[in-house]
Amino acid sequence: MSKIDVSIEKRQKCDEQVWALNSTYLLKINRIVLFARVAMITSAQCRAARGLLDWTQQKLADQARVGLVTIRQLEAGTANPRRATLEVIERAFERAGVELIGGDGGGAGVRLRK
Repeated sequence: MSKIDVSIEKRQKCDEQVWALNSTYLLKINRIVLFARVAMITSAQCRAARGLLDWTQQKLADQARVGLVTIRQLEAGTANPRRATLEVIERAFERAGVELIGGDGGGAGVRLRK
């Protein structure tokens, strides 16, 4: 094996290590961004969104495909639902035209999409 071959092999190994490190770093950044991006609905937002749509708790439970007790506990603040449960509730509101407003600045809220 010549010096050039060894040099190329070392360069390839180095490139592979850098790629692996960058991939791991990007994966971690993507996970952080995903977690930061997902705003979890609050009990007050849930009640307000239902009010905007004139939905009962049962109607929301049906639209989100969760149990009525889950909605009652969320709105009462007596349980800590799973992230997936909160996401399906948020999606049900979004499909109906409700936009959730994050707590940055003026506080959390809801509004109907234009």
